[in-house]
Amino acid sequence: MYLANADWFELPRQGPFRTFRMFYTTADGERVGAYIVLPQVANGQGILYLRGGTRSIGMVRPTRLLAFAQAGFFVMAPFYRGNLGGTGKEDFGYRDVEDACSAFDWLQQRVSHVHAFGFSRGGQMALLLAHHRPVSRTVSWAGVTELTWTYEEQKTMQKMLRRYTGGTPDTVPEAYKVRSPLHVAPQGEVLLIHGA
Repeated sequence: MYLANADWFELPRQGPFRTFRMFYTTADGERVGAYIVLPQVANGQGILYLRGGTRSIGMVRPTRLLAFAQAGFFVMAPFYRGNLGGTGKEDFGYRDVEDACSAFDWLQQRVSHVHAFGFSRGGQMALLLAHHRPVSRTVSWAGVTELTWTYEEQKTMQKMLRRYTGGTPDTVPEAYKVRSPLHVAPQGEVLLIHGA
């Protein structure tokens, strides 16, 4: 079965699709929750849906995953550490990148190809994942690519970014650089969807 050896339970059906909430353990020992949606007719491929936002802002809803399952993908959508029963604390693209990497490893054992899709902060996570793992195809939609630019352009995010990084781009430049996919090369094919 797809979900053997996982801490999971089934949610009410979303039409013809079986949807689960499960927990997996990351390589650094955190317990992370995720949604799983099984396709009716599998195409042998999986997709990691990497959510945007932080904490409860931007939390993925299972119904958003149905279009991917309808296309035949085995869908996995991590919540990131510290959310909805998970351990640890998310940190906006640093240690919590391991949440995506461990999800990739879990999903890769069940499908032939793993793709990643992310919006905003999820785009950042998808691009960082593609640096660390052989993602077949990555889609970053309005993804964060350079955190210093985000800090300068998004005044409403400055307090949150200082909390996660420990300072400003001037005081802790490495903390911003390590979270910025612009500075690392992704593997596989990449599609960037972004406006001006």
